[in-house]
Parts: sequence; C-alpha cells; structure tokens
Amino acid sequence: MKTKINDDCKKVFSKVMSFPIKKINDKSSAENVENWDSLTHVQLVSALEKKFKIKISAEEGIDAFNNFKQLVTFVQKKLKIK
Repeated sequence: MKTKINDDCKKVFSKVMSFPIKKINDKSSAENVENWDSLTHVQLVSALEKKFKIKISAEEGIDAFNNFKQLVTFVQKKLKIK
C-alpha cells in the first residue's frame, strides 16, 4: 500500500509541478523543483485532496510538507497508513 501511495503522489506531483516522474526523489523541494512556488503548492494540496479524497486544512497545507518525502508521509498519516 505504501508503494502505491508513493507512486500516486509522484503522479500528482509530476502533473502539478510539470516535473518528470523519474526525477522526483525524497529531497525534491521548492529549492530544486523550478515550478514549486506558492501557487503550485496550493494546486498540489488541492490535487492531493481530490486524488486521495482527504481534507487538508489551510494550516496543514502550508506547514505539513516541504519536500516530497514529507508529502508522502503526510498523505499516509491522513489515510492512517503506517
């Protein structure tokens, strides 16, 4: 299940950020993904909500993740997957 979550997160991330899936790694962040800015971050939060049918509060959306690894961990927690 964790692998599927990771793969699904990569697909969402790649689409929103216009970033190749093969280049996404745990350290992918606003510092090394050119298109990751405040607008695409909001779009990413919205896309994750739709894909995983979860609710992400404004505060969570801002503070919950700053890189891809944190994003996957956050989604897993929201889905209560350990």
